[in-house]
Amino acid sequence: MENKSIYLHGNEKILNFFKSAYENGKIAHAYIFEGGRGSGKHTLARRLACLLACSNLFERPCFECSSCRKISEGISPDVIEISLLNDKKTIGVEQIRELRSSVYVKPSEENIKVYIISNAELMTVQAQNVFLKVLEEPPRGVFFFMLCENTSNILATVKSRAPILKMQNFSDAELTEYLINNNKKAVDLYTNNREAFELIIRIADGKIGEAERLISDMKSGSEQSKHDKARNLIELLADSSKFSDFLIYMQKITKARDELVDIVTYCLYAIRDLMVVKKMTDEHPPMLFYGDVDYAQRMASRFTSAAVMKLYDELCCAKEELTMNANVNNLLVELAFRLRSAANI
Repeated sequence: MENKSIYLHGNEKILNFFKSAYENGKIAHAYIFEGGRGSGKHTLARRLACLLACSNLFERPCFECSSCRKISEGISPDVIEISLLNDKKTIGVEQIRELRSSVYVKPSEENIKVYIISNAELMTVQAQNVFLKVLEEPPRGVFFFMLCENTSNILATVKSRAPILKMQNFSDAELTEYLINNNKKAVDLYTNNREAFELIIRIADGKIGEAERLISDMKSGSEQSKHDKARNLIELLADSSKFSDFLIYMQKITKARDELVDIVTYCLYAIRDLMVVKKMTDEHPPMLFYGDVDYAQRMASRFTSAAVMKLYDELCCAKEELTMNANVNNLLVELAFRLRSAANI
């Protein structure tokens, strides 16, 4: 049976770039793949690891040889994946020291060794400096793929030794077409709840993996819960007499970073709808979050235009801070006061 776990949809520019580099013997020993959650970074890294082990991969995805099969399944001893340990918020010095020590051990089965570092932006400064020593002069046949959502936390000295490649986003139409053709849950959601499906398409922001995750969550009920949490947050924020309730709600809304990113994203769509209805020039403006235009109008009437703009700015900042590894508990408390202040403008 064909294994599609290393088949990368889209990103033709990146694939063509690597095809040309490979054919001309110019593949670098390190790359940084930058893109949001679900943009295909990990799939690309594994596919390139397969390329280095099986040169036919660009002609057609190879799912038959032992090398590609093991890499695809994540069990190749020569493709080492580094990620956050369960109890850690950063990738520390000890993890990178272990990586540096293993680099000089000969491959077990292949002629190459590949290190895939997920959440590379979460390496501490000390860890990056240790990594830099091996990145400058790695042994022959050793490659490093650093995956990150944002390169701003990666040291300039590290970035200078690894080209940054940005993952491609799909248009809404392309993403819809892909999901309808490849995901049974998406077809079911598209058929039975078109509004929810279209909301997920917008929030996924052109990323296949993120859309598939959101659809899976929606089918299990958790995505609707995030939508409801965002809706409740805006409602409490609109009532100036319930700041204590709002503060308590913010402290309890979630402790999970990924869930909070989704909730903040939903809030951004809600605030965007409030902006639209405040400037409404027709009876049926396009809504992203609210299904009921009349309800959106009632909510918008409880904020000034300046407040809506400030709320949008604060939520954008919060989303960026979350991608920069801000402490979730501290951010929730701080964000509650920032949003309250913005709402009162």
